[in-house]
Amino acid sequence: MDIHAKHECLAYRGMYVHTIVFESNDPVVPRLGPKWEYRLAIRCSARKDATMFGALDDEDKAFGEDYFTKAAAQQAASHYGKSAVDLVRGPK
Repeated sequence: MDIHAKHECLAYRGMYVHTIVFESNDPVVPRLGPKWEYRLAIRCSARKDATMFGALDDEDKAFGEDYFTKAAAQQAASHYGKSAVDLVRGPK
């Protein structure tokens, strides 16, 4: 895992949004500075394990986004994680 990776866990509507933000290491895409990516998982538990985010170095660009700051990537990860919980839990 990247040395710059940061894991956070956010309690939301009785579930937990786990996010990890890390510096992108895509050598193909030219850039002016560091770019940040994220992975997220939603669970009913605050417990984390090594497999919940999958491989961070895989070629899967399912989210298709990268961000210019770590804070922006963390904000996006939290937002989409909460949206996923809202889908699972239904209307408030």
